[in-house]
Amino acid sequence: MFYWKGLAKDVTNFIQQCETCLQCKYEPRAVAGLLQPLPVPEGVWQSIAMDFIEKLPKSHGKDTIWLGISQSLTTAYHPQPDGQSEVLNRCLEHYLRAMTWQRPKEWVNWLPLAEWWYNTTYHSAIQATPYEIVYGQAPPLHLPYYPQSTKVEAVDRSFIVREEMIQKL
Repeated sequence: MFYWKGLAKDVTNFIQQCETCLQCKYEPRAVAGLLQPLPVPEGVWQSIAMDFIEKLPKSHGKDTIWLGISQSLTTAYHPQPDGQSEVLNRCLEHYLRAMTWQRPKEWVNWLPLAEWWYNTTYHSAIQATPYEIVYGQAPPLHLPYYPQSTKVEAVDRSFIVREEMIQKL
């Protein structure tokens, strides 16, 4: 959405000094065993992977996220058949940690935005976003509005109505 001369350098500097980024960053480690990519499906929804992210802090009575089961079942101790699911889980965990590090029990509220983030982010393996692959067009630009970000009631009301309409759509 935005660009200025020196943007990449400014973003790098910001991230290196960002308190949230520093506290939520995970230590990348090689996973035991050989991760192998799944074959690229010939069509949309021909291959679905499911997985669980467990032992999260209780949030609205939930402590597990159910993501995509591949046809060759795996376990956390034997992830060889499905490297993509492992990477997706790590990305989702990192995203939720960054969004909820001050209030970890609120992670359930962030799942819709986490899904939007993942599906509208460019993936180098497919040279597109998942949204583009499924719908054949670039994802619409939508920046969610949060009422706490402004004190002006009229603006709040307008944006709240906008968000309600978007949710209905």
